[in-house]
Amino acid sequence: MPGSGLVGADRYASLALAYQVPILQLSRVTATVQPLVELGRYARNTEPAATYGGPGVGLRLYLKRVAIPAVGVDVGYEAVSKRVAFSVAIGYRPLR
Repeated sequence: MPGSGLVGADRYASLALAYQVPILQLSRVTATVQPLVELGRYARNTEPAATYGGPGVGLRLYLKRVAIPAVGVDVGYEAVSKRVAFSVAIGYRPLR
């Protein structure tokens, strides 16, 4: 999200389109690259709503025989604030 990263929001909506392409497949891990586009809007208290979004790319590692099989790193360009944002994904959910 724009600004300092993690923001507590009363209202939040997000849409992301992503497509994963396998780039490496070994006996214990599969690596994929994931081009993505994200668009969202959030608001808190009486502050005006903020819109964010832009293109990005991610790298995912899917580990076989592990309780949480996905570990990933994403980098995206947030078009509204013109900043580069990094996030980590564990178990298919991004952590910003």
